[in-house]
Order: sequence, then C-alpha cells, then structure tokens
Amino acid sequence: RAKDAKDLDLEAAALRKLADIHLAMEEPSQAVEFVNQIRVLYKQAGETKREAAALLYLADMEKPEQAAGVAREARDISRSSGDFKGEVAALYALSSIAVGQEDFAGALEAVQQARAVGQTAGDKLLEVDALQTISNVHLLAKDQGKAEAAVCELRSLFQKAGDVDGEVSALQALSDLHLGSKKREMAIQALEEMRELCQKSGDCKLEAAALHALSDLRVSMDEPEEAARAAYEAGVLQKKVGD
Repeated sequence: RAKDAKDLDLEAAALRKLADIHLAMEEPSQAVEFVNQIRVLYKQAGETKREAAALLYLADMEKPEQAAGVAREARDISRSSGDFKGEVAALYALSSIAVGQEDFAGALEAVQQARAVGQTAGDKLLEVDALQTISNVHLLAKDQGKAEAAVCELRSLFQKAGDVDGEVSALQALSDLHLGSKKREMAIQALEEMRELCQKSGDCKLEAAALHALSDLRVSMDEPEEAARAAYEAGVLQKKVGD
C-alpha cells in the first residue's frame, strides 16, 4: 500500500479492494476492518466528505442495528461540515435501513429530513427525489392515499417550476397509482390531463403514449368505442412523428 500522504486515494483504493475481496470470500468482519481503516485514513487527513462516504460504505456491511448508528455518524459529519449532499445521502441510507426493518415511520422521517435539507439548499432535484421516495415508502406501508398525495405534491412542484416534462411524469405516476387501487376513472382523468399537457408542449410522442394508455384502459372498462377512438388518434400522431 502507498504510504505517502499525497497518495491518499491510492491507499484508500487498495484498502477498498482488500475489503471487496474479503466480502467475496464471505469474510465480512475482515472487510469491515479494512473499511474502518479507510475511514481513519480520511479522518486523519481532514477529508470529511470522504470519511462520511466511507462510513456509508461501512453501514452497508453492518447489521441493521449497527448500520443505523454508522449512518447517523455519517449524517452528523456531513451536517457539521456543511456538506448537504453527503447529509442527504446519509439520510437516505437511514431511510433504507428503516424500510428493511419495516419501520416505515422512521423511513419517512429520514426522507422528510432529506427533503428539508434540499429545500434549505434550494436544490429542486433533491426535493423531487424526496417526494418520489416518500410516495414509494407510503406504498410499502400500504397507505395508497398518502402515496397519491405525495405524487400530487410532486406535480404541484413541477407546475410551479414550469417543468412540463416533470409534470407529465408525475401524471403518469398518478395514473399508475390510481390503477393500482382500481380507481379507473381517476386514472383516466390523470391520463387526459397528461395528454392535454403534451398537446400544449407539442410532444406528439408522449401524447401518443398517453392515448395508447387511455385506449388500453378503456378496453379494460369495456368501452370499445372510446378505446378505438383513442387508439386511432394515437396512430395518427405516431404517423405524424414518423413523417
């Protein structure tokens, strides 16, 4: 292993390789030892971002009880150093650990904190990711209503930002959620709104996709005339795109 302080990354990479080898050999305790050495290496060098990243890698190797403590330590290091992206990564790790233990309340709390960090930093992408994750966690917790509410909030966020593509994706997700809970009329409404948005933005390809989805849904509802109309309109759009 390199010993010169200037070769910090090289030494860490060597330690990471050794950890990976021991993991492949199903020797997790030895792997943990090498990752701890990476953490110490970065800590001594004052590399807080990389120290936190090493802790998150370590958390992946630990049992849930220990993993949560390690992830919290990574969160605290990132927070104290002003690394909001590192803090968010640690919060997502905590959320994932909680989901694994079916602690959905704990998972949601961590993601809500991640969302708040994104809002404070003015990072819309982080807020979008948080709302998508919040919806997914509610689904895992079998709370369909709250999952749908999170996607509605996501759509509103895209609307305020004038992000048509984002709003279209939110409407697609909302339609899928409605279908999952047998709310077919509400699914149709979401797809119709998606189609209108695509018309306004001139995205014929996405509009055709919305029409195909509408056609399939109408078929499942035993509405052949409406299904045929939507399929025909989708075909016209696809020909237009092809031309």
